[in-house]
Amino acid sequence: MRDTEAPEKAPFVVSASVWGAFIDGAKKGEFDF
Repeated sequence: MRDTEAPEKAPFVVSASVWGAFIDGAKKGEFDF
């Protein structure tokens, strides 16, 4: 992911398995946004 307000900063990089776990948790309602 990249900060669109600060494109000069390095992107935040996560592995596919970590991203998948985050998406799965979000779909299950495990996070309060």
